[in-house]
Amino acid sequence: MNGGMYEADLSPLGLYIENGKTLRQPNTANAAGNFYLKPNGVFYVNGQEAGILTTERRPTSDGKAMIVCMSRRICVALYEAIVKLRPQWHSDDDETGAIKVVMTGAASDPLAWQAHIGQRAKARRELIAKRVKNLMEDVPNLPNFSHFHEAFRGDAGAHTPEGDMRTAFFGAYNAAGCEFVPLNSKQVDERLKSGPPLISANFVIPYPPGFPIMVPGQVLTTETIEFMRKLDVKEIHGYEAGRGLKLLRPDALGKRGGQRAAAE
Repeated sequence: MNGGMYEADLSPLGLYIENGKTLRQPNTANAAGNFYLKPNGVFYVNGQEAGILTTERRPTSDGKAMIVCMSRRICVALYEAIVKLRPQWHSDDDETGAIKVVMTGAASDPLAWQAHIGQRAKARRELIAKRVKNLMEDVPNLPNFSHFHEAFRGDAGAHTPEGDMRTAFFGAYNAAGCEFVPLNSKQVDERLKSGPPLISANFVIPYPPGFPIMVPGQVLTTETIEFMRKLDVKEIHGYEAGRGLKLLRPDALGKRGGQRAAAE
């Protein structure tokens, strides 16, 4: 990553953001040492997507966050401070607005808290409880890991699942060697049945459960595809619904595998 490392005087070596202000731009210099190895990248969260881009292609838009406070009083005070700075984020409608307070309450609570509790507190709590249940309980079983494509297996042997995930990960930076296939398309079903294989180019992590169900170089199976199709969550890191599954093209991997075999 292009951050988290510091000079001897404790000044940041790479990208550094504090209180919403960029105090140090990403470091794109060429020099010796692990920090300067290329490609290096920036981790970002943007709306419903998280990912890693090379430093040169880093996004500049803001992400999102959840703040957990020690008390309801602090929650309300923090909300008021934030909407004072960003009044456009406020909305009285539970379904709109960029910022919300989620807390329990009663009619006896202070007047300033009532807007966050609402006159129909029970209905709001039931709505929130239903959303939480949908996210945490009503999800399909996690699929088992399948196997790596042979291009990333090397001499791992016939009875082990090991693979060269690092090469697959960096292979995804080669746009010509990748493809996008819509998740719910007939093409996915046909390739699961008759090939060529669907080979993940990304880490794909739905949240919840926050567990990777695809890793670079993994051959996708019906089990994994069915899990993705049944998911009802807003955050799936590494997956863009508008473009589909990002895959490594099997024909490009075949050429690479042949070159590797010839070199050995």
